[in-house]
Amino acid sequence: MIRLQQIDCLIGDFDTPIACILDGGSGIVGISKKCCEQIGLTYTPVNGWQMESANGSIDQLLRHVPNLCISISGLNFYVQAFILPNLPFHLLLTCPFHILVSCITQDYMDGKQKIQIMCLNFHQTINLWTQSH
Repeated sequence: MIRLQQIDCLIGDFDTPIACILDGGSGIVGISKKCCEQIGLTYTPVNGWQMESANGSIDQLLRHVPNLCISISGLNFYVQAFILPNLPFHLLLTCPFHILVSCITQDYMDGKQKIQIMCLNFHQTINLWTQSH
């Protein structure tokens, strides 16, 4: 079984790091309703949009944050995030994020993972160890 991996990020104007789950297989960046309320994010409503999870459950997408700023080790990235009512973690960084930052993962036999994130706008690269969630 592969464990979920996480990294700490700053979200929006919130100055406390938040654990963000990495999942290159999901199609949308998701943020929990609770996290949005805690941070005080502005959003736009969406109607009738649904997301099917890997376990087959279906969640209603409530709202959309069109330019969510995520800061990782001093590099800022902007993503479109969808607010989910029952997300079991704060922020889910998925395939759109991985493509945006040209994320490369290195998995090791002992379960550890290292990621390389590239900021193409500023030609900067950072390497981070993830943490098991």
